[in-house]
Amino acid sequence: MVSYLKEKKRGGLGIHLMKILMDEVDYLSVSGEYNKLVLKKKIA
Repeated sequence: MVSYLKEKKRGGLGIHLMKILMDEVDYLSVSGEYNKLVLKKKIA
């Protein structure tokens, strides 16, 4: 990720950051009608 930032590229880090920050990330396609993103974070 550091090299990505040094090259000053734009976009494409959203999913990567979510996977780093969250405990669980689920992305589901529901009946071909819509997409569902479930983010889970454990709170002490």
